[in-house]
Amino acid sequence: MNEHDDDPLVPWFYALGRAETASFVALLGIAMPLKYVAGMPAATAWVGWLHGMLLLVYVIALRSVVRTHGLGLGKAVVGAGLAFLPFGPVWLEWRWRRNRVLDSPAARPEPAYDESP
Repeated sequence: MNEHDDDPLVPWFYALGRAETASFVALLGIAMPLKYVAGMPAATAWVGWLHGMLLLVYVIALRSVVRTHGLGLGKAVVGAGLAFLPFGPVWLEWRWRRNRVLDSPAARPEPAYDESP
């Protein structure tokens, strides 16, 4: 059983982040060299359009995830800022999975000690 079975938005958001990262890497690593080295400007037109659409959808999905999970403005700004960096959404996914940011309260493990005073 996956920790996100109750919220289908989370795996979709992570997959969208990976797709947005792949499009950014393709734009910078494949389309831009084709445009400037091989003289093929159409490469950046198509890959740039795809990357732009994925970026917009990713930021909208980030807003939805932040609102649904009540994460606050700080995490929203960091997530949006990382969307503009190569591998930023992948790093955000790694960080949020590691810190269990999007886990439901029922999926979080109980602390090993009593936190009450």
